[in-house]
Amino acid sequence: MHVLMTAMPFGGHQPPMRGLAAELVRRGHRVTYYTGAKYGGGAEGVGATWLPWQAATDFDDNNLAAAFPTMRRGRGLGAVLDSFGQLFFGTGPEQLADVSRLHDDDPVDLVVSEDTCMAGSFLHDARAVPWVGVALGLVGLSSRHQPPAGFPLRPGCGRLGRGRDAALRGLADVTFNRWMLARLNDARARAGLAPNTSVDSLYSRRLHLCQGVAGLDFPRPDAPAFLHYIGDAAAGTRTGAEPAWFADLDPGRPLVHVTAGTLDTTSTLVERTVTALADTPAQVVAGGDPALAPAAANVIAPGWVPHDLLLPRTSVVVTNGGFGAVLASLSHGVPLVIAPGGEDKPMVARRVAHTGAGLDLRRAEPSPARIRAAVEACLGDSEYRREARALAHEFAAAGGAARGADLIEEGMRA
Repeated sequence: MHVLMTAMPFGGHQPPMRGLAAELVRRGHRVTYYTGAKYGGGAEGVGATWLPWQAATDFDDNNLAAAFPTMRRGRGLGAVLDSFGQLFFGTGPEQLADVSRLHDDDPVDLVVSEDTCMAGSFLHDARAVPWVGVALGLVGLSSRHQPPAGFPLRPGCGRLGRGRDAALRGLADVTFNRWMLARLNDARARAGLAPNTSVDSLYSRRLHLCQGVAGLDFPRPDAPAFLHYIGDAAAGTRTGAEPAWFADLDPGRPLVHVTAGTLDTTSTLVERTVTALADTPAQVVAGGDPALAPAAANVIAPGWVPHDLLLPRTSVVVTNGGFGAVLASLSHGVPLVIAPGGEDKPMVARRVAHTGAGLDLRRAEPSPARIRAAVEACLGDSEYRREARALAHEFAAAGGAARGADLIEEGMRA
């Protein structure tokens, strides 16, 4: 089977898609992997054939302004809409041109596409190629039992709570969802495709694989049969030799890993966490830009951190709520302290708090004292650690990339 995998050229989007690609290659399928030049080598490293962005404007995720100079920056609604209008949806017609050229020269049996990359759904609609979607973040599919996607709220309780959620879903339909749908349909029109009637069309009705587990979502009794949680498809794809700095880890001290992600160079979370834990027994490993971590005797700031190797040794993770770091931590049973940044991170933080596997500090820049108190609450045999370990069992049972490949193969045989 010739499988086309498509992923936006963002660092956080690559590990789960490469995990699925590696598993499909291992099973004997031929995989072509469509992404930007920055991540082409990683695709080839798992045995796939890299298909570069050509008609579509390629970009460096550390310098979006170079490729999209008029796109608004920031975390507000306008910036979000602009990013979809120009980047995610906006490059869709050119993505379709790239993958259509491949399909004409070397027909594709199936396209597996993460859901911010329009190549998969557009190719399905244009050429009737079977399409499997992959949700790399929180499931945004609408549900009668939840507030609308994008609202950092827990589902309401009782008649008043359910009424609130229904009213918010109605409000979202005539505001944010309408704006998103208009931008999606602008891109579809430029690609020569008919308009869609709902943003839920971004989910494949054939099969949609979801990073995470049901226990990390709010209850969704109306979940459709095509939605399948597979845990962390990236698990096991990052492991290599231990870096030299692992020799400096002290097994007699609690290890706290703090990360604000690899792309955020403005966050003060690392600095605040180092300050919070400076005079404690904890050893701190700071991920991301080493310049963000103040020098301290108990701090190691190596830059890139191999989570598969570090997290089994880790007592607590402090993060801004990036979904990849949250999944990796919970799949290893490590409790979380989340100081949520922008985008979907407040929603991620609410769900983690809902599970009991961590604490939501409710702001991107909490005081060092608040960070310290939260970390200390999670240390040892805390209730947070017990809940995180319970979720780790659910992640293990979900199957990861292997289960995702099973579902893909079963769907193609059906």
